[in-house]
Amino acid sequence: MPITKTKPALRQLKGRNNLIGAEIGIGEGYHASFFLSELNIDLVFLIDPHTVYEDCGMMISLEEIKKWEKHTHVNLNRYKHKIKWIKEKSANAVKFIADNSLDFVYIDANHAYESVAEDIFLYYPKVKKGGLLSGHDYDFEGVKKAVDEFISKENLKLYIEEMGPKQFSGKGMKYDWWIWK
Repeated sequence: MPITKTKPALRQLKGRNNLIGAEIGIGEGYHASFFLSELNIDLVFLIDPHTVYEDCGMMISLEEIKKWEKHTHVNLNRYKHKIKWIKEKSANAVKFIADNSLDFVYIDANHAYESVAEDIFLYYPKVKKGGLLSGHDYDFEGVKKAVDEFISKENLKLYIEEMGPKQFSGKGMKYDWWIWK
C-alpha cells in the first residue's frame, strides 16, 4: 500500500467516488490538501472563521491565524473549483449544508468539550447514511469526552487510529476517530 498523508479517518473513504464533505477547522489547510489530492472529491466545505478561541487550550495569536488563513488559500488554490469556503464559526456555517448531504465531516476545530460536542450534534445530521463523522485529536480531554458521550448516547461503534510520532504534526502521538452513520 502506498504511503498516504490523508488522515486515518478519511483514508476509510479511499475508492469511493464523487465525495462531498466538510472540514471544520482548517488551520493552514494541510489536512485538506492531503485529502483533496488523495480522495475523489467533488466538493468540500472548508469551515473556519480564522479567529482566536480563548477556550480551546491553544494560545495562538490573531496575527498567526491570519498567516494560516493566507497560507491555506495559497496552498489549496489548485483545488479552488472543488472548495466552498465558509468563513464562519461552525454553528453558523451549518445552515449552508443540507441534512443527509455529506459523505464525510472531519472535525479539527476548537478542542474544548462544549465546542466539540456542539459540532458533533450539529453536523451528524448532515452526514448521509453510510457516511463518516470523524475528527482529530481524540487524545485531547474535551474531544474524547464529547465523542464518547455521543457514541454512547447514539449506540454507535467508535473507531480510533493512532498515528506515529512526527507524522503530520511532529508533536508526538495523535489519534483520529470516526463513526459510520
